[in-house]
Amino acid sequence: MSIILPKPYHEKKAIQTLIENRTSYTVNCAELNIFETGTKVSNVNLEFSDPVIASMIKGRKIMRVKDYDVFNFLPGESLIMPAEEIMNIEFPDATEDMPTQCTALTIEKSKFYSVIDRLNENRYKDQLNEIKYDFTNFHFSNSLALQQIINRLMFLFAEEHPEKDFFVDLMLQELIIRLLQTRSLQSLSVLTNSNKNPQLSTAIDYIKNNLSQHIEIDQLSHKACMSNSHFYRCFKTEFGISPTEYINKARIDLAVSLMRDHPMKQLKEIYFECGFNNYSHFTSMFKRYKQMTPQQYRQRKPHDTAY
Repeated sequence: MSIILPKPYHEKKAIQTLIENRTSYTVNCAELNIFETGTKVSNVNLEFSDPVIASMIKGRKIMRVKDYDVFNFLPGESLIMPAEEIMNIEFPDATEDMPTQCTALTIEKSKFYSVIDRLNENRYKDQLNEIKYDFTNFHFSNSLALQQIINRLMFLFAEEHPEKDFFVDLMLQELIIRLLQTRSLQSLSVLTNSNKNPQLSTAIDYIKNNLSQHIEIDQLSHKACMSNSHFYRCFKTEFGISPTEYINKARIDLAVSLMRDHPMKQLKEIYFECGFNNYSHFTSMFKRYKQMTPQQYRQRKPHDTAY
């Protein structure tokens, strides 16, 4: 996805060093840093005084952060880190002609809390557990919606508009909500494991254990002891996607896992094991969630683990 920025971004660099060019834009409660690195270098430490959301634009980094094994950081991925947490970075591929580019968006904790407080008011009405965000490290692949928000924020921060603070504030609210839902979707809850919503967890467990089978919403709402409409509303509020979308995503994630672990396994075996009845539907869903066909996925470069 191409990103078009206003002219000031292209015309000036706010901070420059031998290792990185850094351009910074600031609004009331947030700062956007755009980094460009044009030389191979290792053992670069970076930290921020507020929680930070780092997103890759171009190239590759090798990251070392707390609670994670060493991993490749690639375009289409983001990393949330708490304040004053050190990230150790290596730039193995950067050159002047093909620089590595990324963003680091810092947001004051008070902004997170204000959005979460408003969300909890609505969750109380639906009898969902209260959100308590802990700001621990979280590495994930961007959904299409998240990627669009990140791109839009880059434009808004760089734009010289008298209402820029207002525009950015609206986008930050949506970004925080979608990040909470992304984290909830990956871990089943933004809460600790002992405080998960037991009704939704039961439905999720049923989905995971029956991906090769046909799954009806009636079955899931029955497992969750809810009406269909209430189950659907609670599920989408908790995870940001519908139950059907979750099932499709889980099936594609399983397919990716099988393709990685069993490179010689026939695609027909894989898509049947993941609950797809025909190759056409499998390919359509795979492209929707991974932006490539299953064959293209198998032909990707060895270090390209973003998908």
